[in-house]
Amino acid sequence: MKPGPIWTRIINWLAFLSFCLLLAGFGLAVQEILGPAEANSTAGIKPASPDREGILLGLGDSLTRGVGDENGLGYFGIIKKKWQATAHASGSVNLSIRGQSSQNLRDQFKEAQIRRFVKEAGTIVITIGGNDLFRERKDIEMIDLQTIRKREERYKENLTAILTEIQRLNPECPVYLFGLYNPFGDLPDSDRTSKIVADWNHATIVTAQPFNQVTIVPVYDLFHKSPRSYLYSDHFHPNKTGYQKMADRLWQVMNTTESGVASPHATKNK
Repeated sequence: MKPGPIWTRIINWLAFLSFCLLLAGFGLAVQEILGPAEANSTAGIKPASPDREGILLGLGDSLTRGVGDENGLGYFGIIKKKWQATAHASGSVNLSIRGQSSQNLRDQFKEAQIRRFVKEAGTIVITIGGNDLFRERKDIEMIDLQTIRKREERYKENLTAILTEIQRLNPECPVYLFGLYNPFGDLPDSDRTSKIVADWNHATIVTAQPFNQVTIVPVYDLFHKSPRSYLYSDHFHPNKTGYQKMADRLWQVMNTTESGVASPHATKNK
């Protein structure tokens, strides 16, 4: 058989390449939706130059990743826009991983590239702890307090290690650590789950207290009165409105601490 015209072969190759790209995109989408927490690749991402004020660095779990936001921004995407519109406009990097626990985040600091980004950071924002506490989120109402206390102790140990490493790598960098909200506040036995979350938040505050560069960003009150209004269809992650509230609270706290009106110390979540 004689080879076809060159344009036919070009079209065939383009069709083949398009198909390969489609498969690759589909694979990445499935991995994002279904894949467990895994090491986040930082290959090809360059830290800020030394003459810049430092990057805005996001660490932690699916809340910093923005899962549940129909616009795909999350609180980090909203804050990033505000950050880039100010004199801090030195870029941002989001290294959070969906499904990440405090142990996963602690392990992430073993990566040289992660430590390098922390050193270069001008501000660090973190959401962590939700996957430690809500490991069995469908059965949270049936979890016994002894199990929760064991999880809390491991979480405090991991959080201490994480904050200690940040302090060692970048002692002058402000760190904003979100507290937890109760996604089950409108379900039966909400008094019990609310107390569990409040106690967990208190443990976070106590753990962070020795680190002067850490400020707790409370969000419990934002979701408490009407959780359905601010949660995604999975009844666990925030929706677009919920993330906007988180971003507004974070921006308010950031501006307050930077202006010197409030101490950058962790404060109790009321």
